[in-house]
Amino acid sequence: MNGGVNGTMICDSQDCLVIGIDPGFKGAVATLLCDRDANGVQLLNVVSCPTYTIKRKVTRMDRKAGVKKTKQIKQCVYATSAMFTILFDLCHEHIFTRAIYAVIEKAQPMADQGVASTFITGVGFGYWEMALIALNIPYMIPTPAAWAREAFMKLPDDITGKDRTRYLAKQRFPDYNFVGYRRRLADDGWCDAVNLAYYGYEQRIWDLCDEWVPS
Repeated sequence: MNGGVNGTMICDSQDCLVIGIDPGFKGAVATLLCDRDANGVQLLNVVSCPTYTIKRKVTRMDRKAGVKKTKQIKQCVYATSAMFTILFDLCHEHIFTRAIYAVIEKAQPMADQGVASTFITGVGFGYWEMALIALNIPYMIPTPAAWAREAFMKLPDDITGKDRTRYLAKQRFPDYNFVGYRRRLADDGWCDAVNLAYYGYEQRIWDLCDEWVPS
């Protein structure tokens, strides 16, 4: 368990927010409204990780021609200010009425992931974690294997890969549209974020974050 102590107010409400964060360019942030006593949960919203595209020049050796060539490429980068704003707005809206907790997936190398992709996800993880620390939001960091094992253990065997997270998110919140802009399938980044938040809800993250005390 990691995270700061949110001691800026006294919150007597039984409702709390649990934020699920899937780091990475194709990740997302999902917010659940949870009733700690009645075991009720509502999906408030899901937003994609803010990014933007820049153009830069790269010089590489053309081995066939034996000369260096420069070309312009497009590169996707994290919109760090917008990332912070997403969490800040949630705090600003609910800080005096509800406790706020977060679940962020641990960034680690995956079997089907290259070095560059792993590094980029790690950078995104660092940005999100610093935002949580700056806003004093208590958080937990489950590994992909840990939360997926809990989430997918009861799914049918014929559901595999990213279809598992899509199936589970739709099953839990059938009325929510998980299909992003110009997509035919549900956005797996959105679904992962929702299932991460739900993992925190099932683990009763508010009990795990015993550092969270008013001061």
